[in-house]
Amino acid sequence: MRKPNYFILLFFLLSNLIVLGQKTDNISFEGYFKNNPKHYLPEIPFTVKYTVSEWFKDQMKEKEVKLELKGYEEGTGYTLIFMADDPELKAVVMENYNLTTKKNEYKAIVKAESNAKVIILNEKNEKAYEINFVPKLQMAISEGLGVKATKAEAEAQNKEIISKKKDYLKKMYVKEVINAYQDTLDAYFGKYNKQEKFRMALLKPIDFTYDDFNGAVEKFKASVSTPEINMADVESAIDILEKCKLEYQPGKKTRICDVNIDELYLNLVQAYMVKGDYENAKINWEKSSEIKGNRTAEGYVARFYSEQVSNLNSYPVSKANYAPVPTISKDTQKGNKLFFNLFFDFYLTQVLRQTSLIIDYIPIYTPDLKRMEASQTYSDYIQEKLIVNYDYSGVPLSATYAKTEEDEKPRNYQFDFKYDNNKIISVTQNNIPKFNLTYNGDTLKSVNIRMNQTTNYIYNMDYNNPERTEIKLQVEKDGKKSDSHSRYYVKLNTDGSIKGYYLDSYVLREKLYDTSGNWIGVKGTNESTGEDYEVNFTNETDEKGNITKRSYNKSLQVERKLIYN
Repeated sequence: MRKPNYFILLFFLLSNLIVLGQKTDNISFEGYFKNNPKHYLPEIPFTVKYTVSEWFKDQMKEKEVKLELKGYEEGTGYTLIFMADDPELKAVVMENYNLTTKKNEYKAIVKAESNAKVIILNEKNEKAYEINFVPKLQMAISEGLGVKATKAEAEAQNKEIISKKKDYLKKMYVKEVINAYQDTLDAYFGKYNKQEKFRMALLKPIDFTYDDFNGAVEKFKASVSTPEINMADVESAIDILEKCKLEYQPGKKTRICDVNIDELYLNLVQAYMVKGDYENAKINWEKSSEIKGNRTAEGYVARFYSEQVSNLNSYPVSKANYAPVPTISKDTQKGNKLFFNLFFDFYLTQVLRQTSLIIDYIPIYTPDLKRMEASQTYSDYIQEKLIVNYDYSGVPLSATYAKTEEDEKPRNYQFDFKYDNNKIISVTQNNIPKFNLTYNGDTLKSVNIRMNQTTNYIYNMDYNNPERTEIKLQVEKDGKKSDSHSRYYVKLNTDGSIKGYYLDSYVLREKLYDTSGNWIGVKGTNESTGEDYEVNFTNETDEKGNITKRSYNKSLQVERKLIYN
């Protein structure tokens, strides 16, 4: 048997010690670099509005969270609207097959949802962006108790979690969902110096000295330690590292060698990112990827390098395609006004035997209006209340009407309004379908009112007459339709509001306006008697110019409380 050559073995070991002596130490530190936004948004001021409940706002204040467009000034310009319901907890059970035990396992998971979304409107009130996603927020996962052997056990644990921590989990959700949307806003539009954890390499001075290399890394670390990046020191560090890179000779045991060159490339990738030189960042990234070096380090840097490069590529495409659209077309606005100011008011007045003027005008498209609470007492024995809730665009979402009258059963009605592409399409009354609307594009075509279980009134619009919109009534009873011989119509103002109408068998009604366009009364003719009538009133307004009090006489007044976002 041939004896091993110990001199060759010793030489091999010493050679590798030299190489090992040139390995690296990795350091991680927090630093800043300029964020590259994914989407284009002109740099004008912004305001934020929250269409959420008071409880939601209280939790935001308690958790000290809010939304902003980082890098943009606050002021008149964009309106960033955050909308969300109060969170609802949802318990689910996740089933998983354990390959070791060869059995199914069950895990209790509590999630929360709130239908959150963000809409960004430009200075013309056009929609620039809508961000609508469900954050992957798991508010509780088995509470540290591990998996369960049966689904029933996991479900029982879910019930226990919710019963014990319901309020806490809902409050935490508010913080988490705001933070999730802020992170998305940062990635999409943020123009600021973003904090990130850097990972760089220092070289061990065993067989060679690396004062210049390590000094450059430390200089870079100090230069990015605050949002006010010292770009001169960043460039100085890059110059030193580039000089070190020139020493590299593949296969040679030089100061910069096969063992540490990939780390040098990764250092330069990060430094060039901070400088904003993504061409050189890319060159060094590709060089690093060619070498079978520190894959953990590469994965660490890739996490934010790839995102920023992707954003750089997406941004010019987004800018070229930037085209804000009107949130609501003129025809859609016209149809919605026609419905609320004519058909819905007519239904309340006639069908609910409500003869006062409290609901003769429901505000629509009032900027920033979130809720209206109107009340009226027009005798010692009759009181009425109307509450209307609005969405961000100024259309009613729901309404409640209550009337109490001596010796009469109280009347309470809940109306819910459903929209499709901003157009009102249906209404329920106490969860019973009451209205259905059809359209030709964005133009209101017909309104179907379910009067009772057997009878529907179908009003069909004819817009051919430029002076007024003709309305043809069909009555459907027990499934059979018949045309009404009466001719109905509505006159509209240039903004689509109601000027006058004839929609029943007795009264022709027309609204009166002052020289400034304010609605100050109603006049009409009783068709059965031929007598004319006129009702005038005075208005009081808030600082926004919206009506808060309407007085017909001393005993007939409507008080309105307007609540804004």
